[in-house]
Amino acid sequence: MGDKPKELPSSTKEQLMEKFGELLDKYGDEVKSSLQKPQAPALPEVDDVKTAKSLPAHEEEESPVYDAEFAPSEAEEETNVCSFTSKRLIRVVAGNWKQTGTRPASITPAEEHSKDKDVFIVIWSRDIYQEWEIFDCSLTQGHKGTHEGETQLAYTVLNTVTEEKQYDVGQDITSPKPHYTDGMPQVDVSTKQIVASDELPD
Repeated sequence: MGDKPKELPSSTKEQLMEKFGELLDKYGDEVKSSLQKPQAPALPEVDDVKTAKSLPAHEEEESPVYDAEFAPSEAEEETNVCSFTSKRLIRVVAGNWKQTGTRPASITPAEEHSKDKDVFIVIWSRDIYQEWEIFDCSLTQGHKGTHEGETQLAYTVLNTVTEEKQYDVGQDITSPKPHYTDGMPQVDVSTKQIVASDELPD
């Protein structure tokens, strides 16, 4: 049979208990304060971070469905639209008079002792246009039947008329009248409607 463990003398036990008590008193406060401090949240594992930031497997394989993705691009629309265009000359028209410059002048009167009269000259210009009807077919390429689409007006500059008119100081400035272009139809043409001759359809 094994030997019984030796028992420490009572004096030694008491000494150990005293030492243990001292240690508890010494480090007890530190242990309690560490237990009461809130612990920092645990960092997520590397695999969890990757999973949270990446798309699920089925979304990576299949591209997301958006309406914009199915809308044809401008290039595709151009190739799908019928390319038929036509032009038709309607008439010759005159634009509005515009002031393009002024300069001072003076007139010497017929009498010798009279003073020169101060006047000023206004330079007027007026564009003469050809008015065109432009037709663009808006049906798809290779369509059957007649062309259908939109018609719009376009203007090409045929000529520019220039006129100088003299005015007295203080006189109302009015455009040249009468003028040989007054008999033409007058149109207020915007710059967006003016095209070069080579930009018209054949």
